[in-house]
Amino acid sequence: MLSSRVTFKVTEFDRELIHRDMFETKKAYEYFLIGFDAAVEIQKLKDTGHVILDNGEALDSKCVFNIAFDEYDGQYYMPRLGPSSFKGSMTMWLGATLGNRPYTVFVYKSDLKDAFGKITYIKPTDQKKLNMNF
Repeated sequence: MLSSRVTFKVTEFDRELIHRDMFETKKAYEYFLIGFDAAVEIQKLKDTGHVILDNGEALDSKCVFNIAFDEYDGQYYMPRLGPSSFKGSMTMWLGATLGNRPYTVFVYKSDLKDAFGKITYIKPTDQKKLNMNF
């Protein structure tokens, strides 16, 4: 069975395509959905000009939050979630732990805390352009 990787920006992906059978347990599925919703919220903030900080450090301005899957015969398996600074390279925040059942992943509650627990954002309210006379 040949597979390929497919990736979507989280705000352009239908949450309903994430299914329980992609995960080792129901709890792992629920944790992943919590993470997916958080990633969507972060991406919406980025798209409206907010600066996203991870543990006080600004994320790359070109960073996009993606959801990725392995695709076999038109079906999606093994979802992963995280930021990507350029196409094809993603830091996995959720979905890195393989499940015991084939083509599944496991997500721990601690994964959510590690991934999203130190995220803050800054709303640019009084942004001005530097006026230089050259």
